[in-house]
Amino acid sequence: MLRLILCAFLSAILFHPLLAQGQSQRGKLKDKKPVGVWEYYDGKDLGLRFDYDSGRAQYVRPDTSRYLVQIDGRWQLVHPSRAPRLIGSKSEVLSVLQRRLRYPMGDMRARTSGTVIVTVKIDEKGNVVDGKVTNASSTTLGNEVIRALEPVSLSFLPAIYQGKPVPFQVAFVVRFCFQSENANGLASKNRLHCSHRRPVTLVI
Repeated sequence: MLRLILCAFLSAILFHPLLAQGQSQRGKLKDKKPVGVWEYYDGKDLGLRFDYDSGRAQYVRPDTSRYLVQIDGRWQLVHPSRAPRLIGSKSEVLSVLQRRLRYPMGDMRARTSGTVIVTVKIDEKGNVVDGKVTNASSTTLGNEVIRALEPVSLSFLPAIYQGKPVPFQVAFVVRFCFQSENANGLASKNRLHCSHRRPVTLVI
């Protein structure tokens, strides 16, 4: 979890009708909401099978990573018996966030680049309870990430530690940088770009 390279924050547009089917998720919508059993994939591997009718996970892909969880009022890095998991498609969420992000005009003029980190706290029920910018190359870059993420709404399977659901934290990172030349070697317009395939990635 603390090994995140690129991520994004807060809740995800999980119930958008355009996201009903795809390579990363499979299920049925009714009145633009998921019903019955849905499957969410991490690449080619099944990451989560979730029954929306019962509100229960039927399968969660094993994860041996350490996570920052709250135990007896203290945040500790541990191996939970069940890792927290986004209820939904990670890739679809990130695609939505990527489309929403814009490079702030002032930062474009000043050619300000860098990384924005947002720390999000999720309670033992899997609900986002707090999120704030903990690192940013500029205030306006941080504000842009918050603007892009504010309308999004997501839920998690909470971490399970010693048989009980516990609050946990995730870190979301967005990297802003410039692409100075296009494929023809000519100067291109400033835009959100990253050397990675996607400027926003979620690992959870």
